[in-house]
Amino acid sequence: MAYASVSVLSSRTATVQRAASVIHRSLGKHAVRARLPCGCSTHHHTCKKHAVTTARAGRQGPGMPSTGASVQGLAPSVRRARRVASVVRASSAAGEVEESAQGFLGDQDQQKTVYGILAVVWGTIAAAKLFATRQFFDYVFGHAVTNPHVGLLGLQRLAGFSTLAPAVAAYTLARAAKKGRLESETSKRQNLGLAVAGILTLFYLWKTPATVLEPFWQKLAAGLATTTAIVGAVVYGQTSRHKLSLTKIAEGFGTSVANLFSPKNTNAAIYSLLSAGLGVYSLVLLFGSHELAAQWLVLGNDQVSLYLQREIGLSTFLAAIQTYCLKDAADKYKMDGTTYKTLNLSLAAIAAGNASSLWWAVSAASIVTWTTQSYARMVFLALQIITYAYNWIESDREESDDFNRLNDVDPQSELTLRPSPKSDIFSFDISGRTTRNVVDFSISNKTFQAGFHSGELPAPPARKIAIVTCMDARMHPEQFLGLRFGDAHVIRNAGGRISDDALRSLVVSQRMLGTEEVVVIHHTQCGMMTLQNEAVYESVEKRLGREAREHIHDKDYMPIGTDLVASVKRDVQVVKDYPAIPNDTPVHGFIYDVTDGSLKPVVSD
Repeated sequence: MAYASVSVLSSRTATVQRAASVIHRSLGKHAVRARLPCGCSTHHHTCKKHAVTTARAGRQGPGMPSTGASVQGLAPSVRRARRVASVVRASSAAGEVEESAQGFLGDQDQQKTVYGILAVVWGTIAAAKLFATRQFFDYVFGHAVTNPHVGLLGLQRLAGFSTLAPAVAAYTLARAAKKGRLESETSKRQNLGLAVAGILTLFYLWKTPATVLEPFWQKLAAGLATTTAIVGAVVYGQTSRHKLSLTKIAEGFGTSVANLFSPKNTNAAIYSLLSAGLGVYSLVLLFGSHELAAQWLVLGNDQVSLYLQREIGLSTFLAAIQTYCLKDAADKYKMDGTTYKTLNLSLAAIAAGNASSLWWAVSAASIVTWTTQSYARMVFLALQIITYAYNWIESDREESDDFNRLNDVDPQSELTLRPSPKSDIFSFDISGRTTRNVVDFSISNKTFQAGFHSGELPAPPARKIAIVTCMDARMHPEQFLGLRFGDAHVIRNAGGRISDDALRSLVVSQRMLGTEEVVVIHHTQCGMMTLQNEAVYESVEKRLGREAREHIHDKDYMPIGTDLVASVKRDVQVVKDYPAIPNDTPVHGFIYDVTDGSLKPVVSD
């Protein structure tokens, strides 16, 4: 259904594009600069992206003149545009069902709910294996083993600890869905891991003889594995640009393996070792011969123990992926993120559970003896416990210490910072002296980076517009103009003046990066309204001496005077008259009121 949805959506997109082209050809030279209902501005053409909006207006179209003569002359074009709009509307109606299918797990609330359910189900199964071991064993293998050996019960308890891995993966993904962060690399990896684990579970259920498992449990396990695989694959496909391309996945896997052996600090190196060890161990449990895997487990060699062994192998595979995510976080000094704290804590608990199970098998049950393999397993588990627990504790403690340190700093004082290999707050390389502002920036950037998903945006602005405005701290054009990442170029200077440097930036913006429209914005209470060049010269001389004044004595700082309307019009005209900017470029002028946030048009081209 998802693939059918994509096909229909592509078909509808093509229809809309054809409609846009027809409207564009129909209007031809009659189209003028105007603002569409969607908010886009056009120049000598109709906005193709929003052609449906234009056609559905049902009147003369926003890009057309309003005079009677013009409308009369354009009547055939308007009728043709309306006919195309009817085709588009029919296509939209036919695709509504497919749109809803395409939205499967595309809604944030849906994702959060499904992941939450998976976390509860996997957590319940893990708890049943751990705290109702014999009852759950009878429920799963009742007719195959009537009087289970204590070793089998111990092996199931070991599988119970391992089953926490998919539960934790679903829990962290539910949190990521709630915060809209499923496009992060950590979430993508865990989704792909869940999809692969679900598929392998189905394969091993199919390979397991029917006499081993109770029929109801076999159906329940198959349903859970199928659901887990579908959810992981669908969300991974939605959040990945390559849409489950096996080639891209293989390339990503190769890159991950290469990165695994190129850690950037000691902490990441330990995580690399753990991730590689868990990965190899999972492969042994999943694909190794039964005898080899039984030696590693040192428990049982029948079909029941083999099934439990595969369960442990699948969960170990997920733990290897989660450890790789921690390695990546350690590389980037992001260990104090909530997701990484959760992963560290849960993986420490899983490792501790596995270690206690091994100790129980040797000391209490006396079903295993200490061998070289047993010692190696215990040492590896101890390394996991120490690494995960230490980083979980340290991330909380260091964050608290860093904020305490920040609060002790005088905002006007200077301090010397050294990069810490354990904390991502001071992870940038600082040599020399800095101020509290730099510390503030690093802390804020840490939060920003955690939710950053715009790294793949192209350099050319999406709305093909360049804005020149003032550097005043009260001016946030991204907010009062409703701009998003990648929408526009924002060029700022004192007063928002069209200076030589502003013109240089506009030329680069247009010729190199494809912008086609310019907006000039001045604002009320601007300091440049009362500024005089002589005042700047005198201030520089007073602070830095006569020589510094001589360096700037012939520079015009472009005060704007008290008439804001006149200053906006002057700067708009400068842009229009500049030879390196096409004379048909739409140039608009506005005044922003810093007291109430309003935007007043002065020149609308």
